[in-house]
Amino acid sequence: MKPIFRKTPRDAILLNPFAKKCFSKEDNIIAEKNGILAVDCSWKNAEGSFDFLDERCNSRALPFVVAVNL
Repeated sequence: MKPIFRKTPRDAILLNPFAKKCFSKEDNIIAEKNGILAVDCSWKNAEGSFDFLDERCNSRALPFVVAVNL
């Protein structure tokens, strides 16, 4: 385990591009209590980083954005 990962808040919302569940209104309570965690890393290291953090946090993907100004 990398030392920097030990400092991550437990049970925070992890913004994870590999997550199967999308961030929603129901996650607001968790986010307010435990925070939101965003990871800045290269795609080369992303899967390994998110796999480890997924065990400590609540992984959520960002919702899809649909352009409405056609």
